Amino acid sequence: MKNRGVCRKCKSHDIIRIDAKLEGGTVIYLGLMDSVALSRFICGNCGFTEEWLEGEEEIDKLKRRFQSRFRTDLPETKDDGEPNPSRWDKLKT
Repeated sequence: MKNRGVCRKCKSHDIIRIDAKLEGGTVIYLGLMDSVALSRFICGNCGFTEEWLEGEEEIDKLKRRFQSRFRTDLPETKDDGEPNPSRWDKLKT
């Protein structure tokens, strides 16, 4: 729905986008002072709903916070706390 503007269930083009940052949508808390917001896409015909992280930065935040629970091959961080880009890019494929 996000990319094509068509509902996967009923093929309607009547898509409603709710911006999480502006409309108070779903928020995933990453700590005391950090969070990511999911934008919601709702079919105006059948009501099917999808939630998306719309920025690559938010996806990276989630990976750094939660993926380590399940993966042991996560990128090492540099001294400034940012992921080492050479290894981080390999995870995106």
